[in-house]
Amino acid sequence: MRKQPEGENGRGAKGGVIINGIRCDPTAATHVYTSPAGDNCFAIDGFRRFDEELYRTPDGYWFLMRPLAPDEAQQWLEDERHDGVLARELFPDD
Repeated sequence: MRKQPEGENGRGAKGGVIINGIRCDPTAATHVYTSPAGDNCFAIDGFRRFDEELYRTPDGYWFLMRPLAPDEAQQWLEDERHDGVLARELFPDD
C-alpha cells in the first residue's frame, strides 16, 4: 500500500488521506457500518476495544481507513462478527 502525502501531515485540503490514489476521507464518504473489534472485544480481563468503521466514497470505493475492493468490503461485512444482512443488501448480485 502506498500512502501519498498531500499537504501538511499527509492531509489534503479536503481532508482525509490519499492511499493508492484513493482519497479516504470519512467526512466526505458515507458511513456504512461500525463493528467493535480488538482483542477480547468485551472481555473484562482483556479489554482492548476499538471500532472498525466501513465507509464508501462517492466514487464507489470502500475503506476501513485503508482502501478496499468491493469484494473485500463484501467479505468483511459477511464475516460472522459483522453484518451479513447488510452485505446482502449492498451486494445483491452475489
